[in-house]
Amino acid sequence: MFDNGVRNLMFDVASGREVFDEEQGRVMSKAECNEAIKKVCFEALGLTDKATDKEIKRALKKDSATALFEVIEEVIDEKIAYGLGENEFFN
Repeated sequence: MFDNGVRNLMFDVASGREVFDEEQGRVMSKAECNEAIKKVCFEALGLTDKATDKEIKRALKKDSATALFEVIEEVIDEKIAYGLGENEFFN
């Protein structure tokens, strides 16, 4: 469901790194990256921009939501591991 490209994009955005779009040959803005992540998440959950609260609640109970939250958890775990290592306070 979520390939490594999406995971890498999430991690790069969370880390504040520049994201290069090879198809367009340019660096993507943070807003473009966030929109791409949002699009993938909405597609995985079967939602649209006009989804109602009821549709969102139903979507969050599906297995696809569990997979989405697992990816988010991985990104957070990696960010904590790298973030703490890069912080002068912890070194």
